[in-house]
Amino acid sequence: MSWPCVRGVVKGMTHLVTPPATPTAQRSTALHVEPETGHPKACAVPSLAGLPTMDELPGLLAHHCPHAREASDDDPGPQDWTTDSGDTAAARSFEPDVSPLSLAEEVDARIQEAASSVQAFADSGLDLVRTLQEAPRNQGRVDLMRVVSTGHFVAVKRMPNSWVRSGPEEFARHSGGSLELPWFDIGLTGYLHRQGFKHVCEPLGVFRDQEFTYVSSTFCQGGDLFGLMDRDPSPGAAREGLIRPVMRQVFSAVGWLHGHGVAHCDISLENILLGGEDESEVKLIDFGMSTLSRTCKEGCGKRSYIAPEMLEGPYDPFDADAFAVGVVLFSVAARAYPWNSTRPGSCKLFDYISRHGLQNFIERRKVWKGSGETLSQVFSEPLVGLAAGLLSMEPAGRTAICVECYPEEASRPSVWDAEWLRMPSV
Repeated sequence: MSWPCVRGVVKGMTHLVTPPATPTAQRSTALHVEPETGHPKACAVPSLAGLPTMDELPGLLAHHCPHAREASDDDPGPQDWTTDSGDTAAARSFEPDVSPLSLAEEVDARIQEAASSVQAFADSGLDLVRTLQEAPRNQGRVDLMRVVSTGHFVAVKRMPNSWVRSGPEEFARHSGGSLELPWFDIGLTGYLHRQGFKHVCEPLGVFRDQEFTYVSSTFCQGGDLFGLMDRDPSPGAAREGLIRPVMRQVFSAVGWLHGHGVAHCDISLENILLGGEDESEVKLIDFGMSTLSRTCKEGCGKRSYIAPEMLEGPYDPFDADAFAVGVVLFSVAARAYPWNSTRPGSCKLFDYISRHGLQNFIERRKVWKGSGETLSQVFSEPLVGLAAGLLSMEPAGRTAICVECYPEEASRPSVWDAEWLRMPSV
């Protein structure tokens, strides 16, 4: 391969991260901070201190913002967790005996193709409409632009040439071991789209002028699942009917990836968009952390979504994806995150669930903006069962999204056997 597009091919070029191309700004769940800078700010939504709390857990996360977007744990800062060397993903290696080499070669070919077909931005026919979000991890931003010839809108990630460089090889030489490798996300997205994966935004081209490189893709007007979490109705049967078809697509999308040897490794509310003509088609974005291996040694992702085993050593990223999807399911059903972080000792909510289980937790957790009822009073039993299976603290017993990926575990439960998915939707 001409470019180390898969983790572990070259040590130090393995932690592949790009910012999410969501149409809304990413915010942090850390204590009231600005979404991208980490600077303190006033929280625009009620904190957990203002919500009904669990009697047995006083003083829970007085500064926790239940509707704040997640910041990635790979962001630089005091909460970053790495190995002693600072290389958080060197061991997340591509293993030829696990993933077919042809897949790695195909992704590498898409990276090289994108790098060699960069067009002049002056000829792009795009006009700036507005900025959608800042992207400081790539020293740039994501803009909404309009195609002059058609009037269609596209999402465009703008990055300085001094950062992204002319291509993946030059980027690797000058990145200084950065955890951001923007060319990999471009290549894997291109590969998935070429494979007919319908749950990915269509890549529309890479452009460059004297200062910036622009990566364009289809724009999803339906927003992301963080926005869905904020919408009515309140938790209950009507809300479950609303989110059920969305979650079916999420399960299908992640199952397709797993069945084709790809683990996403950064599933979150912000990285799941709603597109299509009726804004109901699920699209996964931000494949910069994806891996083709079934064995990873270092964790990555956002604090609320990190599976417990990712903090302990080698793990199966398919199991980790299932856990993250469980966090998504709980969050859109409850209209609030289940916890702030999964690192032991950092969040009393997670520590409580680890000790007492999800059922015990929802019997005490009050509905956000409710009338005093608990989640156990409004959640259906099938929903609780599915969420508990996905959020199992033990990966060996966790519900699988692609059960065919566990041929030696005949008893592994599958999301497709869940009663909740067979219930009627709105």
